[in-house]
Amino acid sequence: MRLSTVLCAAGFTCFASVAMAKDPNPPGKFFVGVDAGTLRAKASMSPQYFQPQDVRQNDDATAYKVRAGFQFMRYLAVEGGYADLGTFDLENVPYDCPPGVPGTCTYDINSNTKGYFMNVVGTWPITDKLLANGRAGFIRVKNVKRERAPDIAPADSHASLNSTGAVWGLGLAYRMSPHVDAELSWTYYKGYWNDNGLFTQTPRFDLESSQLFALGMRYRF
Repeated sequence: MRLSTVLCAAGFTCFASVAMAKDPNPPGKFFVGVDAGTLRAKASMSPQYFQPQDVRQNDDATAYKVRAGFQFMRYLAVEGGYADLGTFDLENVPYDCPPGVPGTCTYDINSNTKGYFMNVVGTWPITDKLLANGRAGFIRVKNVKRERAPDIAPADSHASLNSTGAVWGLGLAYRMSPHVDAELSWTYYKGYWNDNGLFTQTPRFDLESSQLFALGMRYRF
């Protein structure tokens, strides 16, 4: 079992225990939270060898984020945190070989993305217990990529890139207690990876966007 899965499960258990406990102190303006779920990533390879158009691929991964924030107005807060956006894997993608290489060439890639984010969060109460949330901000990530093209020497190459992208999302939260909220959320990450390829002969790889569907808990101090 992955360490991140164990930590997320422990965090949810801790939050649930706090939610059931009675606390006479009213919640303050500071909060912490944890979210975990499925990330749907979309990538494309350029038409350099994928004629006549780009080849686009999707991949799913487990992702999580931890966050802390401050409620500076009744309906507005600012939050920041750390996100592990999982891995994107492609295997045996065929493309037209470069000159001098006979047959059909294939291309493999593994891409792992982690980083720090900052959001402004707007909240609108639907009922006393049900809340609608909207988020917008940015994320600064480090993407570690491994490319493999067995038809071209050297067959393997590794690289990392730091870049910045946009973040926005929506959520629906349920107030379990004055201090604890449970939230279902959708978060969209855009434009945080763009690469010309580690092999000059192989296609350009762009991790265009990702969507995170997550279940989260928030505790207000």
